[in-house]
Amino acid sequence: DASPSEVQASILKNAVKTKSVLGAVPFNNFAYPFGEVTLAEKKWLGEKFSSCRSIDPGINGKSIDRAYLRAFPLYESLVKSLPWDHFWRSLKNNPGWIIFFSHDVQENPSPFGIHPKSLKTVLNKFKDRGIDIAPVAEVVKLLE
Repeated sequence: DASPSEVQASILKNAVKTKSVLGAVPFNNFAYPFGEVTLAEKKWLGEKFSSCRSIDPGINGKSIDRAYLRAFPLYESLVKSLPWDHFWRSLKNNPGWIIFFSHDVQENPSPFGIHPKSLKTVLNKFKDRGIDIAPVAEVVKLLE
């Protein structure tokens, strides 16, 4: 396990590297590596980023911890087994938002990725029910 100072140094190093490649693209949202975070890291990262995403499943409702947003994996191997009916009922009864995460979207996805057609199917399931789709950064701005 890395110390809090090592985690901070790593994040700052990544920010410098990313800026050298992409320029001044703002990075306001963070995903905890492997979903792991200590309370000290969460506090520090919560002050540095508009939001931080966990890998703990759940629907983000009215009272959320922006430093620990819940999310569901959207992997090709899981698409058919995700509890879609539960999502629809939960969103209808308790308005909120669902975050899905994946590592890649490509024709031959990694074990942690999804095929483009599967992603389109998932997005259409939400659109067909009148559920808005937006990037995390956009939703977080609405909450500010």
